Amino acid sequence: MSFIVQNIMERVPSEDAGLVIEFIRDAFKEMARDKLAVDTKVQKYNIADGRMKYNLPVGTVSVVGVSVLYESNASEMMEDNDRTFAAANNWTNTDFTTYDEAGDLSVTNTSANLSCYLDDEDLITVDHRYRLTYDATIGSGAFELKTYTGNVKLGDFEDGTSKVIEFTAPETGELKIQGTAASGAADFDNFSLMEVGEDEYKTAAKLVGTMPSNWYDEETDD
Repeated sequence: MSFIVQNIMERVPSEDAGLVIEFIRDAFKEMARDKLAVDTKVQKYNIADGRMKYNLPVGTVSVVGVSVLYESNASEMMEDNDRTFAAANNWTNTDFTTYDEAGDLSVTNTSANLSCYLDDEDLITVDHRYRLTYDATIGSGAFELKTYTGNVKLGDFEDGTSKVIEFTAPETGELKIQGTAASGAADFDNFSLMEVGEDEYKTAAKLVGTMPSNWYDEETDD
């Protein structure tokens, strides 16, 4: 009997049907020894039709629910200097009291709702989901990530490194940073904006059958 991984690609968009799926052979071996289903990752294995046969090296085990990870086609949405402030960039001050782009983005506000924005009209697209990663030192006050045109709040900036704001874009256009307290001061750096594909991580459905003691793998239509 062979172990058939069925419907791995069932939630992958048709345009991404050729995505590479990663499996960890050692994890399968461990699973066979311990008779446990485990999350998998490692050796890249291209799979055309969403089905693959695995015959494991140890024993005969029934398995249900192995997770798989496939490569995301996500790419950085921001220009390098807009992320790191290493040189001239597209950030623009609207009305922050002080504004400095040298090495990082340092801003202060002496009244509420002062802001700056990233001048890139196609930065985000309505109804797409995004993940903004950043470092921030919030010295005082409060700062929000908003859309530029509609002034829609997307999240609160927090003090720390590798902080994250995830949001679904309510409009197409630009992003801004707004100081919402009566006064405030903050430094921002190391921005990264990625589109979050809902199919980044998927779980293979309908893993059925048993594994004989010999080890090999192959694509199969059986």
